[in-house]
Amino acid sequence: MKIAFIINPIAGKNRKKDIKPIIEMHISNSHYEYIIVYTDGIDDARILTKNFLDENYEIIVGVGGDGTIREVASGIKEKGKGILGIIPMGTGNDLARSLNVSLNINEALKRIIRGKTKEVNIGLAEENIFLNVASIGLDAEIVKNTKLFKGIFKGKVAYTMGILRTLLIFKSKEVTIEYNNIKRDEKILLIALANGKYYGGGIKITPQAKIDDNKLDICIIKEIPKFKLLFLFPSVYNGNHGKYKKYVEFIRVDSFNIDTKDEVFLNIDGDILSKKGLIKFNLYEKNINIII
Repeated sequence: MKIAFIINPIAGKNRKKDIKPIIEMHISNSHYEYIIVYTDGIDDARILTKNFLDENYEIIVGVGGDGTIREVASGIKEKGKGILGIIPMGTGNDLARSLNVSLNINEALKRIIRGKTKEVNIGLAEENIFLNVASIGLDAEIVKNTKLFKGIFKGKVAYTMGILRTLLIFKSKEVTIEYNNIKRDEKILLIALANGKYYGGGIKITPQAKIDDNKLDICIIKEIPKFKLLFLFPSVYNGNHGKYKKYVEFIRVDSFNIDTKDEVFLNIDGDILSKKGLIKFNLYEKNINIII
């Protein structure tokens, strides 16, 4: 069996220079025929994935953060074949958390060699796929602002700085939402459309979500005074924010539409896009096989 490792050398924790010999140590004694390559820029992982699948590689392993994994998954979706492997090396690694994939590199490699797979739903935000979470509002802007600090700070420190900057400048968003033949206007802090449970480096945004249940779990946090947000925000980390029923709403749906009056940032598995107007969310008709 043929397996390709696609490494993002600049994602997350600055350890990618050390990962290649670790991969070789584990894989060289296995039954796999393997290749290890590095990405050079945005969308490289998707293109490399498609090329390797054309060369009859069965497993494509993304080595990096959720954005790298999403690019590999996009290539697999476009070709309609292939198995996704994950070595979590990003800042957040939230898809790995949602799948219970080990954040330890050696353990993650052992699981890849073992080859046990799970079928996982693929979310769609218009034409863009996500495996874990798509969102607009405060959290998307936190991701955007966190990227400003990643060159200075690592891991949760960068997230914390991104959070603080966003809280200082963020204004709630006016949107129209539509689902299950219901249409209503809302002023929101954020809307997260989740396949998995976690995002933002371990924040349990949708505690009841299952990544293979053919449903999207929606968390809507409505406009809230900033002093009350100081009490609500810590509860989101452990998934207890549902107790603030006046401001927090959970919905489980097949599809969900958001119509924005102003330009917003859309976070899809850690990648940020600028959007305005109608955004349609649903699940792709086929699942993806991921090694767990």
